[in-house]
Amino acid sequence: MAGAPLDFHTTVFPVSNEAIFKAAQTMASNLRQKKAFTNTSTFALRCEKCGQGLKGEKEARAHASLTGHAEFGEYTES
Repeated sequence: MAGAPLDFHTTVFPVSNEAIFKAAQTMASNLRQKKAFTNTSTFALRCEKCGQGLKGEKEARAHASLTGHAEFGEYTES
């Protein structure tokens, strides 16, 4: 969500509680199997300022450095 605080997209589980830790590991494993994650080195991005297509965080950082553009959106390539 654009403009959300950094911790908005992060869930932290206490690892001191074994039951919660095991449940978090199971959940992470299930999500990995469903490919319910974003690979930040290969995901497709588009610059919201100029529309240039980019691949991965590395290209987005380079584009931002060259242009000053800092608003990107993930999209699915057709």
